[in-house]
Amino acid sequence: MINLTHVGTPLYMSNELLKGDKYTSKCDVWAIGFIFYELLHHYTPWTAQSEHNLVQNIEQQPLKMNKKLGADTKDFLSKTLAIYEE
Repeated sequence: MINLTHVGTPLYMSNELLKGDKYTSKCDVWAIGFIFYELLHHYTPWTAQSEHNLVQNIEQQPLKMNKKLGADTKDFLSKTLAIYEE
């Protein structure tokens, strides 16, 4: 049996991982979208002082995007940073 630990920077973790759900490929998609967002905007899409507050912010604060971004870029970001319920 393999014991998995909670490692990494919470700010870059998907909402699912922050809530303690199991790791899936969706977590990698989230990370790609998160980093791409940060590269384009020069700041992260959400911030918080704790993991609990970060989960709340991700769930409650809409994703804000630079108006100068193209439609395809906005679509990519909104899809990679979407919260999917199983």
